[in-house]
Amino acid sequence: MRYGAAVARRVSLLFAVLLGACPRPPQPLELEGPPPPPPIVVPEGCLADLSGRWSHEDATWQYTATDDGGTLTLLASRHFTPDAGFRRFGDARRKRDGGIENAETPVPPAPAAAPAAVVTLVRTPKGFSGVAAAEVPHPAGRTCSAQWKTEVLSCLDGGLTLRSESMVALSEACQPPLNPQPTVWLEHRLQRVLETR
Repeated sequence: MRYGAAVARRVSLLFAVLLGACPRPPQPLELEGPPPPPPIVVPEGCLADLSGRWSHEDATWQYTATDDGGTLTLLASRHFTPDAGFRRFGDARRKRDGGIENAETPVPPAPAAAPAAVVTLVRTPKGFSGVAAAEVPHPAGRTCSAQWKTEVLSCLDGGLTLRSESMVALSEACQPPLNPQPTVWLEHRLQRVLETR
């Protein structure tokens, strides 16, 4: 009896070892999509469509904005109202600002020009920022492409408050220095121009 019990224990032990050594069927993989993108973090009101016309505090600067929901592009142009006095001397009366009233020959609007600067701002998890880019004259006598870091601080009250570097340093080869010096940042307040019909 002892011999039979010992053999039975060995057989059961061997059977348990063999069962434990058998490979298990692979577990089905749970297919998951890519993780969701991090949330966009921008100032309050900046997820709205900001397309349209904008005017700077300095009214000679005007902006035309296009907004695709992720990127806001502002085309900046400068507009001066020509006012050199009388165009014709007839009976026109001089206005307080030096212009004329009831002029027989009105002053035509200035022709459209290429934008003075292009501001490109992207909504990201780290804010609403980008660059302002323009062609600028260099003291060496050439024209250089320059970029100023720019960010959006506020989109409230029908306005858009931007903050940008006040200056950019460029070498004679129009390249930024390897170790740029810190620069002063300036705030710019833009107001939406309401379309009149």
